[in-house]
Amino acid sequence: MGINNNKPMEAKREFMTSLFWASSSSGLAKLIDLITLVALARLLDPFTFGLVAIAVLVMNTLGLFSNLGLGAALIQKDKITDDENNTVFLTTPMLNVLIYVIAFLLAHPAARFFGTPEVANIIKVLALILVIQSLSTVPSALLQKKLNYKKLLLSEMTASIVYFMVSVGLALNGMGVWSLVFGQLARYFAAGIVLWAVCGWRPKWNFRWGSFRSLFSFGKHIVFLGVISFVLKNLDNAVIAKFLSAGDLGLYTIAYTIGNILPQFIKMTVGRVAFPVYSKWDEDYPDFRRRFLIINKVNLIFCSWATLLLITISGPFVSLFLGGKWVASVVMIQILALFGFQRAVASVCAPALNAMNVPQAQREPMILNSVIFVPLVIPAAKYIGVVGVAALATISIIPGFIWIILRTFRLLKIQNELWNFFRPLSIAGLSLGAWALLEPVISNLGLLSLIISFFLISIVFWGIMWAFEKKLFSQLYQLKEVVRSAA
Repeated sequence: MGINNNKPMEAKREFMTSLFWASSSSGLAKLIDLITLVALARLLDPFTFGLVAIAVLVMNTLGLFSNLGLGAALIQKDKITDDENNTVFLTTPMLNVLIYVIAFLLAHPAARFFGTPEVANIIKVLALILVIQSLSTVPSALLQKKLNYKKLLLSEMTASIVYFMVSVGLALNGMGVWSLVFGQLARYFAAGIVLWAVCGWRPKWNFRWGSFRSLFSFGKHIVFLGVISFVLKNLDNAVIAKFLSAGDLGLYTIAYTIGNILPQFIKMTVGRVAFPVYSKWDEDYPDFRRRFLIINKVNLIFCSWATLLLITISGPFVSLFLGGKWVASVVMIQILALFGFQRAVASVCAPALNAMNVPQAQREPMILNSVIFVPLVIPAAKYIGVVGVAALATISIIPGFIWIILRTFRLLKIQNELWNFFRPLSIAGLSLGAWALLEPVISNLGLLSLIISFFLISIVFWGIMWAFEKKLFSQLYQLKEVVRSAA
């Protein structure tokens, strides 16, 4: 009896401690990245950002199979051997050297296809990231598996600081597009050095086909999902670059980056911690379901509030901090904030599917998304423009978003909790309505408009949440005490 009572408490303590460090690392890193983005946006123009976005598109297209899902397989397996670690370490760099050679050879044809000859040399240099990043696959996976987010904090913080120093420093010295390119190279190089310094594992020249086949049997599902996900996440960039302009792509890139700050943060915190922790909890099925509900309900509430803030303060934020040349991105930020909200919520359900060994269950929402998005994205770009692409991206993922939530809840046999789970969305709607009534009055107040919007949304949203979700707040307080006792 004593063991059964202590196990949930130990799991809770482990999750909350890991979540604290994951949130700290990603929160601070994202704050530095946001400061870097603001500085670079003021120093550079949309066309410059568009050129780098095209190069990244080409690089990522060729890098679809750069990992083969082996890193995720290392995290998912209950017990991994040194042979498996060494096999992954030897496989991924060799594969990515080959991918880089292909990227180098295709740089000029790709530049001609998009009508931007300037991008050829950018592709040749930027694609080196694939090789650099592949060297850190195993250290990163091992630290995530051990939930060692204190060490990951050091890696992410170092990378963000180096990126800021290199990119902003070069931009101030008139390096233009190369400030973004060399900044990204320096970022991944710095992250890799820190990961190797803190992971405590050292490779051996020991490749085993049996280990590769075992890991790839899981990783192939991740690869398949990655291909579909890549098409859905990058087809918009490709269409804008081909049928509109690099300047339009630059505006869209900034809007997408700001609008998706939330899912990136959630993926690097709750999502990243949830996968390995879910994998440990699934032996205690009732406890697994209870914790799944708490984690995802808290995530939904936080995402609702953060999305409201993005929608309401994006106008004054862009005008005050990015400058007039980026004002056209405001509407796209507001639209893509809803896109980011859906991604952020779904990203915490997905690890549960992986933990239950059904990663293929994520295919259906991606297929639903592609059925809507793929045939309509070119007409949207041609007839509506870049705002039309943003709107289509947001609308097209709604069916898949609903599907993955319903599928996960059905697999866990907790469909009766769906109404309570989604209730915060109605509270978010009321909060947005309160802001909409006041927005015409405060829209021209500059910084004061930003401050009023922030506090109005926060007070109304959290006030209503407190009235309707007191039980959840009580659970959060208990989890806080667990973290304090574990410190």
